[in-house]
Amino acid sequence: MKKLATLLTGGILSASLVAAAPAMAEKPCGGYNHHGSGKHAVAKDGVHPRLAHMKKKLQLTDEQVTQIKSIMNKNKPEFQKNRAALKAGHDKIRALVNSDNFDSQKAQTLIDAQTQTMASTMLIRAEQGHQIYTLLTPEQKAKVNDFKKYHSVGKRG
Repeated sequence: MKKLATLLTGGILSASLVAAAPAMAEKPCGGYNHHGSGKHAVAKDGVHPRLAHMKKKLQLTDEQVTQIKSIMNKNKPEFQKNRAALKAGHDKIRALVNSDNFDSQKAQTLIDAQTQTMASTMLIRAEQGHQIYTLLTPEQKAKVNDFKKYHSVGKRG
């Protein structure tokens, strides 16, 4: 059971960190990226790269882009708080793993806290996704649904 909880926590953490990427600021935040610049990529027009990709693929209007930016930025402080809490929790779990004495109860408490933080992040992300989806035209929604179908083929049992 504990192994399952640990695996579940790791999987949820990975998924939530990937999902939280669009919540980054419009300005570089100082994090590392694969381009080696030491900054997160930001398009020249100040639009986050994922939003720029959505704008191009879905042919979003400028008004839709502005509304989506607002939705994404509304919960940014909560995402930053959760990201910091997840990092701190990860560091505590790592310290416990590397300590001379392992306390299973303490580990479970830390894992439960991580799980709660990840669940909070996932709920906010789902709400954001729904808010963005409601802004789309029927044609744009059809494109999103087709994209999801295409990219989910063969990935799930």
